[in-house]
Amino acid sequence: MNTHLKKLVAVSTFVAAAFAAPAQAAFLNDWKFDSNGSAAGGTITTVSEWVDLVGSSLVNNTISGSSLSFKEVGLFTASTADSFTPLGTTINASFAGTGTGTLGGALNFAPGGTLSLNLGGPAIATFTLDSGFGQIDATGVPNGIFTLIFTATNLTSGYFFDSTGHDLSAKVAEGLTFGFVTTNASVVAHPPSSLVTLLATDYAGTYGAFPDPAGTLIISNNGQYRFEIPEPSALGLAGIALLGLGLSRRRKVQ
Repeated sequence: MNTHLKKLVAVSTFVAAAFAAPAQAAFLNDWKFDSNGSAAGGTITTVSEWVDLVGSSLVNNTISGSSLSFKEVGLFTASTADSFTPLGTTINASFAGTGTGTLGGALNFAPGGTLSLNLGGPAIATFTLDSGFGQIDATGVPNGIFTLIFTATNLTSGYFFDSTGHDLSAKVAEGLTFGFVTTNASVVAHPPSSLVTLLATDYAGTYGAFPDPAGTLIISNNGQYRFEIPEPSALGLAGIALLGLGLSRRRKVQ
């Protein structure tokens, strides 16, 4: 596969329309994950296209009339690729971002949000949010999708490789992009207290004092991580449905 991609590829008709462009491309296929960073005893998994994720996020909303702003943190885990293949270890991830929107209209994530991956210790990959957007209505987003575009700021060598065995850490300077699409997201009506405490602690460490619970939602998510290596003028695609309003449960789409 040619890993120098010319444009974003949609994972839904919504995204395809949003990113329409003359050229065509695809996500990075058959990349490899080494669970032990090239050390003895690691499991090397070939990822056909995606790594599966599950997790939850805390979203705090401030609503004024028809406008809103939000702050969000999310914690996720991934232990399989392409729905069934074990990774040999669990990848942990944390996300933090902010944004604004209108009730019944668009949501926009502000540049500068962060995504970090680890295996239970120091980060093995970090990413910065370039932009994100989506569409909501007053009652939720049936079958909606939100797109976030990340750029890699660091990959620890020895963990991520392309299909030919080249370490992807060497591609960071070329604009390696990464992201995740959440294909199923919903508000947790009665979240476990341990989950609330965990997310609230992460929120406080990111944004400061924990917000008024009345403006806070816990969202459950699942979906996929994907890689893409663009040409200098292109950005990769990531979708996410971490919403600042109530969501409707919808069937997972692969």
